[in-house]
Amino acid sequence: GSKISILVANVANGPDSTVDASWTDVITRGIASGKTVLGYVRTGYLGVSSQQFTTRLGSGNLADWTAQIEQDVNMWYTLYPNLGGIFFDEGWPECGASNEYVDLYKYINDYTKSVYPSALTVLNPGSPIAPCFEDTMDILLTFELNYTSYINSYTANDWVPKDPRKLWHIIYGVAESKVSNVA
Repeated sequence: GSKISILVANVANGPDSTVDASWTDVITRGIASGKTVLGYVRTGYLGVSSQQFTTRLGSGNLADWTAQIEQDVNMWYTLYPNLGGIFFDEGWPECGASNEYVDLYKYINDYTKSVYPSALTVLNPGSPIAPCFEDTMDILLTFELNYTSYINSYTANDWVPKDPRKLWHIIYGVAESKVSNVA
């Protein structure tokens, strides 16, 4: 674990509503060992994927997703004020009509950074995304599957970012002997 610099805390697909002493301990120890700890916030593909995810209150409305995401960001920092940022999962990878989806992610990023200026923000669609997303968050995760899938069926974005260090991949189940190959 010494090579891993970012950890994602996920209490209950988000922060939950009360401080959990064991999570406080894990987050504090992670930070003390030099890691950046991010709070997990579900964006539910904004309710527009084929799964038709809804908010905790059962809505698929973009405004309701936005409100829940803001509440989760605020709750993370209320419960665990020493967090290093937010990991926004289930990112929808399409710009949307008149850029409505990408603009919502830009808004979420701007909101997070306006309230918590030092927050590192990560958006995880886990798949290739449109170039409209380049300036939405600090880090964009464009792959999230196992080693075999990465070697056999990785699909890159069809555009080149201004800063290629923004694009990260999560690759599960990599044998130690294959780490340099993946890198």
